[in-house]
Amino acid sequence: MKHHPYFRSLLSSDSERLAYAARVLTEGGLQSVPKLNFPGGALLGCAAGFINIAKIKGTHNAMKSGMLAAEEAYKAVHPESESSSGAADMSGYDRALHDSWVHSDLYEVRNLRPSFQTPLGLWGGIAYSGIDSLFLKGRVPWTFKHHLPPNPTNGSDNTLSLDSASTEPASKHKPIDYPPFEPPLSTDLLTSVALTGTNHAEDQPVHLRVVKTRTYLNQVNSKSGNLAVGAGLGAVQSQVEVEVEEDAEEVAKKRKEEVEQEKELRKKHVQVNVGEFAGLLGRACPAGVYEYVPEEGGAGVETEGWNGHKLVINSQNCIHCKLCDIKVPTQDITWTVPEGGGGPKYSIT
Repeated sequence: MKHHPYFRSLLSSDSERLAYAARVLTEGGLQSVPKLNFPGGALLGCAAGFINIAKIKGTHNAMKSGMLAAEEAYKAVHPESESSSGAADMSGYDRALHDSWVHSDLYEVRNLRPSFQTPLGLWGGIAYSGIDSLFLKGRVPWTFKHHLPPNPTNGSDNTLSLDSASTEPASKHKPIDYPPFEPPLSTDLLTSVALTGTNHAEDQPVHLRVVKTRTYLNQVNSKSGNLAVGAGLGAVQSQVEVEVEEDAEEVAKKRKEEVEQEKELRKKHVQVNVGEFAGLLGRACPAGVYEYVPEEGGAGVETEGWNGHKLVINSQNCIHCKLCDIKVPTQDITWTVPEGGGGPKYSIT
């Protein structure tokens, strides 16, 4: 867009780009908001899906939800009765949010996004959204629902998302001929990533793994007794091995099996994403985290690659947009919270 003559005239050669950022939008709206509290914690802001998709704005709702959660957290850690024990009860946060203007803000625009999945179709959805936004203001007795695609590619996997199922093979599209980089209008990807200030400690557990999300959670749960996904499966395994006395040979056997399973999963990932989708993540990731590079030894070597290509994950570059976890058609990229709070350091946006 910045290459358009109008914007080019505004951005002279003396212009300086100050920031770069990327983030997927949780556009499900009110119908997709989950239960907001759990023992000892709560979901706030974009993590809970509080974006007003009509305004493409969520900061106001995120701040208000944080204020409400803080009030309930204070009540939970300073209970009126000293007999309270166990994890802090944040159930009051759900009620407080429902009674606040955050709920009203989301309720007003609840039908806009799902209207495109009704028999109205694309143009009907556009017309309905315009009428609802300008005149009805959500004051209708019905609420549209989100629907899964009629033939989801991932079967009954409950990690299926509408975005991943809607990703189409490369054969249905023509390659886009992008104009060459023209600083400051546009720069290469790594120059853009440098503006985010992103950083992850080199010795932290890898927060991007090629493993089915549901499988990952089941593995962590069976090994640790809780869903400590932020620690990374490797960290949980190490902890369990210290606490539980197991035969060294048995541990080595299990690790070997897990390595082989991950290799096979990586191979399937490359086969689908390179063979059918022309290396989707290598093209779509806004931080250059994923690369499908030539594999040493070529196509005939039995490794984790496929047809002479393998997947390389540069997790250090990750700016936490969550595109990979959501959009990849194979739904086998599991993103977990990095250890130590690593990630982008936005100072302006």
